[in-house]
Amino acid sequence: MRGSGLIEALVALFVFALVAGAFLGAMTGFLRGTARASQLQGAVSCAGHVVESVRAGLLTPGAQPQDGSCAAAGWPTLGYRLESVAGGGPAGGGAGSPAGTWPALSVTVFPAGRQGQPAAALYRVVTAASLATSGP
Repeated sequence: MRGSGLIEALVALFVFALVAGAFLGAMTGFLRGTARASQLQGAVSCAGHVVESVRAGLLTPGAQPQDGSCAAAGWPTLGYRLESVAGGGPAGGGAGSPAGTWPALSVTVFPAGRQGQPAAALYRVVTAASLATSGP
């Protein structure tokens, strides 16, 4: 029975390595999920900041898309694209009004430097311009 202590130690080390590997794999997945959740929270926060900036008159949507940084919202690794788009709701009246559509605002949030790349978009919000701007 010489060497049986060594074999037991090697088996215990092998079992420990398997458990440790599984634990590290799970932790890596948890960290990725946490990073993704944080990035999505930043995207939602940035989009809300941009809509509120339009509402406060600090940003004016134009005919062309406008790109910007989310650094003012506390997320320097994110950027946004602000666009005016057709809203789809009736203009000047109730649901039955045939008078066209009101304009809407679209804010799409991307990782910084990737604005305009649809596959890179993290979050997009479209709101009626009447909800984002003051006045008539």
